[in-house]
Amino acid sequence: MLLRHLCLFACLLLLPPWISSAEAQEKKKKSAFSGRMITLSDFGAEDLGYLSLPQQAPIGGLVILPNQWGLNTRVKKLADQYAKQGYVTVAGDLYNGAKPTKKAEADRLMKEMRAATAVNTAQAGARLLKESPKFRVPYVGMVGIGIGGSVALEATKQDREEKIDALAMIEGPLSADQRTVDGLRVPTLAIFAEGNASIPPGTFTQFERHLKDRHRGSQIVLLRAAPGFSEPTIPSYNRGQDQRAFNAVSSFMPAYLNKPAPEPSILDKAKDKFDSIFD
Repeated sequence: MLLRHLCLFACLLLLPPWISSAEAQEKKKKSAFSGRMITLSDFGAEDLGYLSLPQQAPIGGLVILPNQWGLNTRVKKLADQYAKQGYVTVAGDLYNGAKPTKKAEADRLMKEMRAATAVNTAQAGARLLKESPKFRVPYVGMVGIGIGGSVALEATKQDREEKIDALAMIEGPLSADQRTVDGLRVPTLAIFAEGNASIPPGTFTQFERHLKDRHRGSQIVLLRAAPGFSEPTIPSYNRGQDQRAFNAVSSFMPAYLNKPAPEPSILDKAKDKFDSIFD
């Protein structure tokens, strides 16, 4: 009997992380969220993140960067939604634990946020997904909302190790100046509210042209909504258009993330063989 129990325990240890036990499933049902908070310290950042796992073998990885309201309930639920679609999802905490409840506080935290630190957090999330032996998904997408879109864009432009394979920005940076996207190499989806009178005519078209110059798969989606349509805490929130933005990202990412992994290089094979010696 003891031998039988030991064999069962060994089999459970060999299960991939997205296959949960019945007990874990029951705990998730009792919780408002499916994921858990983690630290990114092993991957180059001291900030926190929220990790949500799919219930099947993953089709890719996603890093979500929130808007000025930080890693709140809405962002965690969004991460859980993407996990249900099959993505190993990490939502980065750009405020390192601070949770604004009022606009003045959110504005202050956004102004105090150090750009270099935020970019480092975004890239650490991508490294976690590609380098952790628990996941090692071959392709990773970055999804930024509001100020998180600006961080996602900079993190992708500065991605020297090519850990990021696709980018989506919801109400992120918009400019007719091509320098805004200089250095960008991945397919990019940019989603904007068209009901913004402060944007000069032709800006959307120019920005889309600049994106397509860098990758032909890039595109812009304009929604019939006012700025702030994606933030539930403000009056201009538009549930229907927010869902359309989610659907647009869901339609865009699979072409670049859900595909066969590339053949490992000779160096990668050597590294895997070396690591296996000490497993």
